[in-house]
Amino acid sequence: MKHSIRLSFIVAVVAIALFAAASPAQTLVTTIPVPEPLAVDVDPIAQLAFAANFGQPILSIISERTNSVVDTISFPPSPLGQAELDGVAVNPITRRLYVADTHATVLYVLDEHTHQVIATLPGISGQITVNLRTNKVYVTGIFSPVTIIDGNTNTVAGTLSVPFSLKAAVDLAANRIYIPSQNFFGDVFVFDGDTDAQIAKIPTGNFTSGVAVDPLHHRAYAANQGFSAATSSVSVIDTVTNTVIDTITSTDPFPTLVQVDPVTNRIFVINQVPNNGGVPTEIDTIDGTTLQVINRLNIDSTPEGSALDLVHGLLFVASSDFEAGVANEVTVVKVRQ
Repeated sequence: MKHSIRLSFIVAVVAIALFAAASPAQTLVTTIPVPEPLAVDVDPIAQLAFAANFGQPILSIISERTNSVVDTISFPPSPLGQAELDGVAVNPITRRLYVADTHATVLYVLDEHTHQVIATLPGISGQITVNLRTNKVYVTGIFSPVTIIDGNTNTVAGTLSVPFSLKAAVDLAANRIYIPSQNFFGDVFVFDGDTDAQIAKIPTGNFTSGVAVDPLHHRAYAANQGFSAATSSVSVIDTVTNTVIDTITSTDPFPTLVQVDPVTNRIFVINQVPNNGGVPTEIDTIDGTTLQVINRLNIDSTPEGSALDLVHGLLFVASSDFEAGVANEVTVVKVRQ
């Protein structure tokens, strides 16, 4: 029954997005000051975004309707000191929030509505992804195995061996998990969403830092943050064969984060450029058919996390001030008109 409800929700979200789709165009909506965001996720049903802050032990809750912080959730210190949040994810079906404290190495499970902590899982921290089809939660980390959390019981259900793993992406149509490995050569690991068995290991490029999946066009896109502009790229993956079928080299230097809108067949590549003399960071919009950059939008430097509200066509980018002259903020971009 729960599985049927989850599938119905996914179908409804896609239907709403397709119905709401208009011309694909990208415009900056606003920038929202928050303490020091390292991660962001969205609940398209509640129209809320959640930003996990490293500099202060709070989760900032942003309203999509007002483009402002409407609430915060504070997290307690541990014997090691103040909480430092580095991951957040939301399951809009179960109304559960998952927040990681990297300082104490703790994963919190909260009720999205009441903000009450439901469970505390020690020894787990990192970037977080929810598989809505299975209600499994994947926590990735550069120096730790990928931890799988059962969202029904809030217990550890297993681990996956992916070296230098970063934030996972889910193919909701095929029920597969794609996890980038930021090793020297760069890979994307593919796992079955039900059995967690490894399906493929796809060589992508130097230091793969992000991956996004388009379930409608059967494509995945991996951002490869190479040594220079010449060695940086975006790999185009056929998710039926799990092979790289093309490479996009026209993006700005150091592609770091990637999101994809299946409705408009647009890929958004967020570049992390060192702040040398005020060099801007840009979001490159790529046409999924021609694989050409069709738009560039300047944003603040040092992007650390991103999330796409597929229903309302909004892209959220979390940026932190790890470099001089860079603001702590969440940038909101409208990706459809």
